[in-house]
Amino acid sequence: MAWLDKNKIQYLRNLASRSTTDLPPQMATMMQQKNKDTIFIINEQGNSLLISVNAIKDSPITAALAASQIEKFLINQKYKEATDAEVARLRSAAKIEYLNAKASASNVEKPVTQSTITQPSDVTSNLNLTEPVSEGAIERGIMGIK
Repeated sequence: MAWLDKNKIQYLRNLASRSTTDLPPQMATMMQQKNKDTIFIINEQGNSLLISVNAIKDSPITAALAASQIEKFLINQKYKEATDAEVARLRSAAKIEYLNAKASASNVEKPVTQSTITQPSDVTSNLNLTEPVSEGAIERGIMGIK
């Protein structure tokens, strides 16, 4: 806290208690695996949260509360399975249309090789580096940078 004060960084200190069911599963697992003195940085909605775990305690819950949490979990799991199935169905039914459909298949499947790449003649004619560069060209170039 002293470092934040010294560097004039605004912060809010808060104490909160959360159960593992209130946290995303990967965050709950990570917090259980680390020791108490670990600081976690979480970026959320444009803010950065520094979280430190003070204690991990067992807190048994009632059967009624467990039943509602299990019900939420099962509903979320069914919803995820249904959306995954719908995405799979849509992907299998999708039809891909190419913009250059009129091009023959031989042109579409032909790999690009060194012999198929051509340079326009006006590009190569502008590469005559034997002439000295005028001061005006350098000034115009510098003016574009400013």
